[in-house]
Amino acid sequence: MRRRFLVNWAIVTVIWAILAGVATTFSYDFRAHVGRPEKWGNLARVYFTNYMVWGIVFTPIVVWVSRRFTVSKQKLLKTTSIHFFTALLIAVMSSGTRILLHGIIYPQYNEKVPWSAFRSYFLANAYDDLWMYLVVAAIAHGLIYFGKYQERELRSSELERQLSAAQLQMLKMQLQPHFLFNTLNTAYTLIRRDVDAAERVIIQLSDLLRMTLDHTGAHEVTLHEEITFIGKYLEIEQVRFRERLTVHYDVDPECLDAMVPNMILQPLVENAVRHGIAPNARPGVIEIVARRRQGFLQLTVCDNGEGLSDSASGPNRREGVGLSNTRARLLQQYSPTSTLILKPGRFHGLSATALLPFRKSVTKMEPNLAAHVS
Repeated sequence: MRRRFLVNWAIVTVIWAILAGVATTFSYDFRAHVGRPEKWGNLARVYFTNYMVWGIVFTPIVVWVSRRFTVSKQKLLKTTSIHFFTALLIAVMSSGTRILLHGIIYPQYNEKVPWSAFRSYFLANAYDDLWMYLVVAAIAHGLIYFGKYQERELRSSELERQLSAAQLQMLKMQLQPHFLFNTLNTAYTLIRRDVDAAERVIIQLSDLLRMTLDHTGAHEVTLHEEITFIGKYLEIEQVRFRERLTVHYDVDPECLDAMVPNMILQPLVENAVRHGIAPNARPGVIEIVARRRQGFLQLTVCDNGEGLSDSASGPNRREGVGLSNTRARLLQQYSPTSTLILKPGRFHGLSATALLPFRKSVTKMEPNLAAHVS
């Protein structure tokens, strides 16, 4: 803190020295132009002494008063009055300083200036001191308001980040129980008619629970981890539907180490199972596709069910809790550049596509894992 104060103080001193040099040069040129030339050194003693006193002594006072009594709408009269009287006090102090330093400023004059000349010094220089105070106070207020603006922006950004994280966590926590209850319902349905199948479902469910707990605090996982997770879920559904459900994976190996929202595929696959496979007696197909498209990762889940209705409300007919949460998560986590698109699929069913920025994980996948998933 002390070092920062010294650095700021040094910067202010240098600025005042530069201003003193400029003022000296202008005065020297002006006097030469009007026929009253003066040595540059004599003028420099006047300006540098006065400006350096302002830089070293008075500027820290003005800055402190500005911080302590910042002009605001709520206390306009009070703070303005304080600054006005402070400016007068500094003008008085400046006049006294000029008398004390008169011998240094004007060494060519041997006469000692008496204190009775204080009134003349004050009237001659108070105007300059007042406008200097005004300029320094205005700059100090500008820096103070800019600092408060930056602080508000930082606080606002942090609050937005915390809100975004809380909303993402809420959406994910809504999704996990929904998925687990559906899986438990599958196991319960199988218990009475196929005990062996029910046991396999419970074993797969235990693996799913472990994977879910492992990623509880993670908003993002690799696509490889997400496909491994959804593969366990589909194995449970294949036990339930037997030969009525076939799953195809068409995943570009380049996409396997891309980062995706945790459990992003599960609601898309569950929607395909519930509306594309379950209502039909004919064999069903679900295809999971992952492609990189111009800086975006495109995740698509297709089924060969009934697809979208032709009615006006048709596109929303299959958008329940899972798809609504998925759309909200993409919007919350990746801004409007990401979306969820529902359209007729190439199997005459529904194609649900999640579009999100393509961003690779820092940790690379092992080659054998890529080969296994693809």
